[in-house]
Amino acid sequence: MSRTLTMGLALFSGMVGVSAQAQPEAAPRVRIQAIVGGRMRLSEESFDNAVFLQYGRARARQRFDVQLNFRIAAIDGICQLTEAQKDKLRLAGRGDIARFFDRFESIKQNFQAQEHGPQILLEFQQAVRPLQAAVNDLFQEDSLLYKTLPNTLTAEQCAAYEAMVRERRAFANVRLLEGHHGQGWRAWVTRLAVAPNGRQVVTVAGDAVRLWDLETGKAIRNFGHDPSGYWSVAFSPDGGRIAAGSNDHAVRVWDAATGKEVQRLRGHTAAVWGVAFVAGGRQIVTGAWDQSLRLWDVDTGKQVRLLEGVRDHVRCLTCSPDGKLLAAGHFSDQQPGTLRLWNLAQGKEIRTFRGHTQEISSVAFSPDGRMLLTSSYDQTVRLWDVATGNEIRRFVGHTHRVEGAAFSPDGRYIASCGNQVDATVRIWDAAGGQQLLCSEMCDEGFLAVAFAAECGCVVTAGKDGMGRLWPWERIKTRDK
Repeated sequence: MSRTLTMGLALFSGMVGVSAQAQPEAAPRVRIQAIVGGRMRLSEESFDNAVFLQYGRARARQRFDVQLNFRIAAIDGICQLTEAQKDKLRLAGRGDIARFFDRFESIKQNFQAQEHGPQILLEFQQAVRPLQAAVNDLFQEDSLLYKTLPNTLTAEQCAAYEAMVRERRAFANVRLLEGHHGQGWRAWVTRLAVAPNGRQVVTVAGDAVRLWDLETGKAIRNFGHDPSGYWSVAFSPDGGRIAAGSNDHAVRVWDAATGKEVQRLRGHTAAVWGVAFVAGGRQIVTGAWDQSLRLWDVDTGKQVRLLEGVRDHVRCLTCSPDGKLLAAGHFSDQQPGTLRLWNLAQGKEIRTFRGHTQEISSVAFSPDGRMLLTSSYDQTVRLWDVATGNEIRRFVGHTHRVEGAAFSPDGRYIASCGNQVDATVRIWDAAGGQQLLCSEMCDEGFLAVAFAAECGCVVTAGKDGMGRLWPWERIKTRDK
């Protein structure tokens, strides 16, 4: 088997949600039980807490199964596997899962059978570290799934697989934006917005707002410290102001050049999941989990209008380039994938777009304002005709939740990003619907994506607490 194929399986690696970079808990709960003579043992649940964290053993097994199915589906998408080949790989992967839990029980029993002195915590960390690494990335080069792969694929399938590996390696992130800190979801970079000049990006997380220089990858300034966390962010059209919606129900507006807060908008009664400046930058529209959409005057901080007839939670929103229309993705148990269009001047709903079967995670107008782009937890990205409400095109390829989608500045390309077991970034041809690039799997999922024209990159926000830059300009060169 070639070196490319040998290393290729790692592209699908990553046990989602159990990475050491962003845990829902600060540290595993470890209980020491003292015994006679000062010798110590750990409590029975300490191993489970340390290795599986809050997920528990049963849920960890389910997540292994999901990851295995994703691996096989990803390989199938490239190699067109037969059912017999899928069964063979599935059997090998299940063997890896069984082998992991056998190893877990063996290490646990051996450690518990011994009595330990004052170095018990250090010895414990050394014992569980290989298990934690396996939970993060079970299907590595020594896995049964990996060893079965070369004997399962035909020569033609191996060639297709190797080509995919080379393409994914070429589309790798070129810079990390590191600096957000926190525990659990508070470490997630939840949203981002690229400045109109294309040279800066603002990111929000559970700790603060950060403005970055995309050329250097360095933070220009940190501001807006809020322990409740942010779920939306936007630049004004001139790049002079930044607005962010918070879990504390408020919307804060800062001067982008100084980081000074210049306005705070209050009126929502739940987390603000959507914020956008209206063309001209004098007004802001916001949407929240309190089932309301509101229009504000930025200078006075006063609410201008409460839009009529909002019936569901607001998950995301965007304003048309001319400032006349507002599109909002709504969520409810009865209608989880509803997109609605509003006339901002009248404050009334004018159209409903139906088709998504699960929650809409992002929405964006095309640069010419004639189309809407949505991403959804139903694993699809879709284009809609603004004038008719009809679906124009569907982009299929993600194998789990799609958290974000964005147009390139010229409208020719679309970027999308996945969460959990499909933590990939993908580039699509907007006109034809073909997938042009797909990144390697990352250890954690992505939550937002945007194009940065000046630096020729796509920028993502991730659950690992970082922003990432991915090159995309070479696609345009390849297309010429």
